Amino acid sequence: MPQFAPGEAKTAIAPITAKPAGMNCEAELFLGPDELTKAASSDRIPFVSTGARQNVSLPIAMPSEGSYHGYIDVFTEGMRFLAYKTKEDIVVELIEPEPEPWEPTGTLSGTVFASGTNTPLEDAVVEVVATFSIVNQFGVTEIPGYSGHTDHNGRYQFFLVPGVYIIKARKTGYEPVEGEVNVPAGPSTLDIHLAAIVPPDRYATDGGTAMGYNENGTWRAMTLNYSSKYYTGIPVLFKAYRGDIAYPFVQSREEGSSGSYAIERPGTSREIYEIRKTLPKSPYPGGGVDYYMSITNHRAFTDLRVYMYLGTPEGGWKLVKTLGQDF
Repeated sequence: MPQFAPGEAKTAIAPITAKPAGMNCEAELFLGPDELTKAASSDRIPFVSTGARQNVSLPIAMPSEGSYHGYIDVFTEGMRFLAYKTKEDIVVELIEPEPEPWEPTGTLSGTVFASGTNTPLEDAVVEVVATFSIVNQFGVTEIPGYSGHTDHNGRYQFFLVPGVYIIKARKTGYEPVEGEVNVPAGPSTLDIHLAAIVPPDRYATDGGTAMGYNENGTWRAMTLNYSSKYYTGIPVLFKAYRGDIAYPFVQSREEGSSGSYAIERPGTSREIYEIRKTLPKSPYPGGGVDYYMSITNHRAFTDLRVYMYLGTPEGGWKLVKTLGQDF
């Protein structure tokens, strides 16, 4: 059976023998479930008979999906004097073209959650990298790969070439995950759960030494050593106070993995009283105490306190040390 798509325009060539020659005739092709119902029609197409077999062109647009009989009526002076029925029925159905191998006909979407609480995580990084290569429409071989951030509802979405991908997700304060996902043509869903990195209790005592100090005629210097073995990738916050009054940290130098900050009188143009750092991975095997912060206090100031916090996966801060000296 001939198959066509809905709305597809075709022209039928109908061999018609109308006698005698010289008659003004009209021919109509129509499709329908029976000869009384017209689902689509060419309308009446005029022609002059030759008295012999002649080809008449009958244009028609396909109706909606279904199976139809084909009929041809021939008229002269408004009266039907010939009627034909096609040998084959017509099938009209939606024909989906085969996609090109480089077309992103698959959709992968989902939500990134915090494990345990099932709280959607905003601004988590999600990456997908194909385990296969394709030749794109420009003839260039490439390996499909995409990355993006989750929205405020923890949602992500990628439009992908069907195939197997390595998918990765990460967010500061959470354990990264990696896995394999098969993306077919059409929509597919994959939710991701990230386990929070919960600072163990030992962070409060094992992350660095208590502050010691040296002094000269003008300054007393405090030094805090803290280890990237325990703090890698976790935001660290320091706040300085004299008694209960916030004191500014003023950066005086930054050198390698060490930071030195002076505490000066309030009101200076450089004053801040919070320092935030996120430590990189330790360059030493096994970690170790390989970062320090040196804070200097003018001799005129007494009762200096420095509070040390760790960033928690929930986005807050956990106090892990209270350090300082009374002078």
